Amino acid sequence: MAYGIEQIIAILRYVLSVQDKNQLAADLCTPGTSAYEAYYSGYCTARYAVDAALQAKAEAGDAEAVKLLAERRKEAAISDSIKQKFGVAPGKTD
Repeated sequence: MAYGIEQIIAILRYVLSVQDKNQLAADLCTPGTSAYEAYYSGYCTARYAVDAALQAKAEAGDAEAVKLLAERRKEAAISDSIKQKFGVAPGKTD
């Protein structure tokens, strides 16, 4: 599961005050903050787990896994390029 920042804030809407939600949203988008580092680490770990599972299935001959893995790699390359060129973090535009 990959939740974007807006989805995370929506899940926490009844737990956090408006001020805390706004601060968390800002922190999740600001490299160097502990919230950003935790979010990005979790995001990368989750993507890796899915990719590793797809890779294992692809190596076992699962044609659908091969297709999905290729699509994910293409999406990751596009996302990395956007982040490098425009500084947009993963999930920031969800």
